[in-house]
Amino acid sequence: MMVPKFKKLKIHQREKFVLEYECPVGDLLVKKIPFFPLMQPVRKGSGSQSAAQDSEEIFSGHITLEEYQVNQAFEPLHECHNSDCNHFPALVHEDGSPWVLGNLYIMSLAKKYPQPHDNTLYKTAQALKDLWEVLRAEGIGMFDFPTRTAKRSTYAYRNHWKRVVDEDPDAEGGANEKISKITSFYEWAEREEYFKPERPMWIASEARIVFTNSYGREGIKIVRKTDLAVKSSAASSRRKLQPYDESSQIAIEQALEAIDNTEMSLAFFMSLTTSARKQTVLTMKRSAFDSYTSQDPFVVRVGLRSTADTKKQKRFDIYIPGWLSKQIVVYMKSARYLTRLNRMAPSSDQDYVFITKDGQPYYARKNDPHRNSYQAVPVGKAVDAFIRQQLNPRLRDMGYQVRVRFHNLRSTYANNLVRGNLARVNAGDMLMSSLVTLVMERLGQSSHKDAEKYIGDIQMEELAYVAQERIEARLQAVLENSALGDILNDNSDNAAISPTNL
Repeated sequence: MMVPKFKKLKIHQREKFVLEYECPVGDLLVKKIPFFPLMQPVRKGSGSQSAAQDSEEIFSGHITLEEYQVNQAFEPLHECHNSDCNHFPALVHEDGSPWVLGNLYIMSLAKKYPQPHDNTLYKTAQALKDLWEVLRAEGIGMFDFPTRTAKRSTYAYRNHWKRVVDEDPDAEGGANEKISKITSFYEWAEREEYFKPERPMWIASEARIVFTNSYGREGIKIVRKTDLAVKSSAASSRRKLQPYDESSQIAIEQALEAIDNTEMSLAFFMSLTTSARKQTVLTMKRSAFDSYTSQDPFVVRVGLRSTADTKKQKRFDIYIPGWLSKQIVVYMKSARYLTRLNRMAPSSDQDYVFITKDGQPYYARKNDPHRNSYQAVPVGKAVDAFIRQQLNPRLRDMGYQVRVRFHNLRSTYANNLVRGNLARVNAGDMLMSSLVTLVMERLGQSSHKDAEKYIGDIQMEELAYVAQERIEARLQAVLENSALGDILNDNSDNAAISPTNL
């Protein structure tokens, strides 16, 4: 582990004891604390300011930690909007002791209003853990900023990710996300005067980006950039989301039928027929189907204060086919579903369609009142495990070369929607503007540009397919009209052509 040392610095015309870390030693772990009260230490009979002074006395060695603890008490953080942080991602050493500085930073984020999502805090903790591991491997201290740029902790971390991205161009987005979180950590540590870098941590610059909002109005956004960002020298994958063609969709349907897991079949079919993301499908309320009376399609509003969560809680309608809605209603009356429902905690929110056999939702809604009581908040990992452990192996056993990713189902729906309606546009039965509006509506998109780009990509794919068909037809005609055509005609009895005659 890193043991901090202290030295005196004059900061803002006053003496301050700041940290000096050596290079990391040992493993760093991320342990989630389900319920974490946000408290601050205070001296008994005094305020929090006295506690801050005592902390500096401990840092300077004027009093021992034992002497401080005798008169120590705790009280809620008065300046904090939240009294607790659930599922707090604590950073601990392999011996169980906390990494104080890293935890202080995560706590500073948890104190913000609005409080960040617990997954955001967890990703930050993972980035700090990653920084620790890289610096430990490089033998570089957390606050090392020597003359040689490559030996500065920030640039050492950046160079590590540059090597990773050069090997895997698709890692570029994740790498820059982690670098951004680490940059924020160093900015906070310097601002809070835990250290003062001897040389620049990075070179910053600003860029102006012109954007168009959902109302078609243009604006300018100033983006702050640093030279720590990495960019792949090779081209990344064209698109992470890959729709499944018709044969792949049939393969997935056959594999699901063979496995015969009712909950998974319903979840997959809902995404394939509505474009709903995993979060939306799995947080669907069972009360949403109280109003179902054989409508086809059955329209359900999702998003903020609606029947299911969405990305950024955006509100829009999804259109569930009548046959699927009927199957869901039948399922919720079955003994299989009612057994799962009865296993849910009495105090929990039981308004879920998708419940595990252990009586927990597959994916907890953001406003689930029982959310803070989960040891680990359900976020659909059971579905990922099903795909990894059952669906993909079954597809391989059936002879299919298909690897399933749940989010690709959304792209598959969009692909089917566009291809099915492009024929109407080409025939003059539908305006292109109507197709753009339809795509925006069904996918819950705000920007017409995103829909236009998606439609344009599919049009280009179709044109390329038609062009390839024409090329192959011409090549086939050339061969059939050549001497080889005569040979093929002479061997019309399916006799093999001997390689020695070629």
